[in-house]
Amino acid sequence: MTHQGAVGPGFTFGLSGLSAHADDTSRSAYHRALRSIVDQAVLAEELGLDAAWVCEHHFTDSGYLPAPFVALAALAERTERITLGTDVMLPSMWDPVRFAEEAAVADQLSAGRIVLAIGIGYRDAEFEGLGFRRQDRVRRFTECVRVLRQAAGGQVSGVGSLDEDATLPVSPLPYQDGGPPVWGGGKAEGAVRRARRIGDGYFASLMGIDGLRRRIG
Repeated sequence: MTHQGAVGPGFTFGLSGLSAHADDTSRSAYHRALRSIVDQAVLAEELGLDAAWVCEHHFTDSGYLPAPFVALAALAERTERITLGTDVMLPSMWDPVRFAEEAAVADQLSAGRIVLAIGIGYRDAEFEGLGFRRQDRVRRFTECVRVLRQAAGGQVSGVGSLDEDATLPVSPLPYQDGGPPVWGGGKAEGAVRRARRIGDGYFASLMGIDGLRRRIG
């Protein structure tokens, strides 16, 4: 089954940018910030909003959320109706199999309410600190989407150091048939065209109506 959720045709409204920024660098501040995004998602559902979206970034001192799937699992346990998504995730900084596995677990825990809006990333420090090259980001991004969708069928091939035709089982299957929807994010023309080519939708950044019309076109 495919989750249509509260996010579907027409206008829907959600709470975006749940990033868990802390007021200071104390352990208690990080705790409060992380608990706060869970509470905000619960409140969004209680008030009738349609979705809650978490972020991903690395190497900050503010606690800017580095573990979006962990956060989605926590939100899933405290909510029942709203769509839960990423705004945006950076799969080019992930191992493709781990990306697919964690997406499937989050999708199962949420009973199929996950939507993955994803981008290629832009901060050099993130790529370098995690051991990747920025110039490989589009290739890695595309590979993560390929593996995510292949894993939804219960097996993957050509991953890691395996031969291209070597196949391994993966589990659990995602709750949604075909896995969570993938929405491509970004403002640049290449990002918009990539969202159309390999995504299930487009996740627009903050922009005016004219800019959005151009990108939809």
